[in-house]
Formats: sequence, C-alpha cells, structure tokens
Amino acid sequence: PVILICAYNEQDWIGKTLQLIIAALRQSRTSAEILVVNDGSTDRTKKVAESFGVRIIDLPKNLGKTVAFFTGLRKALINNPISIVTLDADMLAIPKLDLQKMIELTKKATVKRQTLMVVAQVTELPNTRTRTFSGIRAYSLPGAYTVIRSSNKKLSEGFGLELFLNKEKYKTIITIETGFIQRKALEHPENRTRQLRDI
Repeated sequence: PVILICAYNEQDWIGKTLQLIIAALRQSRTSAEILVVNDGSTDRTKKVAESFGVRIIDLPKNLGKTVAFFTGLRKALINNPISIVTLDADMLAIPKLDLQKMIELTKKATVKRQTLMVVAQVTELPNTRTRTFSGIRAYSLPGAYTVIRSSNKKLSEGFGLELFLNKEKYKTIITIETGFIQRKALEHPENRTRQLRDI
C-alpha cells in the first residue's frame, strides 16, 4: 500500500500526522510506503517530513491541492501498489482499525480487479462537524487508474477535488464511519479560492 499526503505550509501539523500514521501502521502490523507531496511550501513542511524518512515529491511552487493530488497519484502508481490511501496533512486522530479497514477493503478489490473507492467520514475540530466529502479515501489499483484516466481535467480548489472524485464512474463507492479527526477544513491555506486549473 501507499499512503499519499498533500501538504502546503503544514509545518505545525505534518509531523504529528506522520507520527499518527506510523503508529497506526505499526500497531496493525501493516507495511506501507508514505509519500508526501510538498506543494511549494514556504515554511519547514518539507524538512519536517524528511525527518521521518518518508518519500518526498517536491513541487517547484504552490500549484494547489488538485495538481498535488494528481502528481502524487501518478507517482504512487509507478509500482502498481495494491492499495492507495489519501490522508490530509493535519490529522488529529488516525485509528489503526479504520486505516487497516480502508487498506484491506481496497486490497481485496485489487486482487479481484474491481474498481473501488472507500470514503471515510471525518470529524472536524473544533466544531465536531462530520464531513462526507472527505479527502480521506482509499483506492483499489483499478480505482486509482479510473481517476487518472478521467476525461475531466479542470477542477476548482477546496471541495472541488472531492466533488469531482464522487462523480467518477466507479463500480463501487463505499462510505464508512471512522474515528478520523482533523482540523476544520476552511482553516486550510490550500482551500483559498483559486481559478480553475488545467492539469
């Protein structure tokens, strides 16, 4: 499996997120590559991530969440992983059983050559709102290729990427309740209004 994180100016949060991921993987005895796409951060995001020994994809400037996502997804697919999980860079809780469940569901789908995307419902703090358009997702290998091969190449920032993914022609989309917790989405610097980008 590959765990993909897109990060822009998250020096205060990326370290905690990586600690949570590594702990959850160890506790569930799961081996996975962690891939961080540094979206042109101007702070210490890259240095903090590097200190954990994870793989870094460094974008030359801030290109936005959509470009970072597709860049990371293409890099992750080079070795045809059995599962790809996307997490945000500012996680506050990553329960091992929930992460393991997302990986196992998509691994089984990959073995059966099924197109599957698993979407995690996420609680945001401080207002404890539950998001269903979550960026925390897992893809079977055929599911990831479905995203890459999409004909829709223009996306807005913020929730644009999640809405786009929800409209993809998957044979199966599963939404699961989880204990994942993250910061309020509107506080993220990458959720600023941007023009549509042609990727």
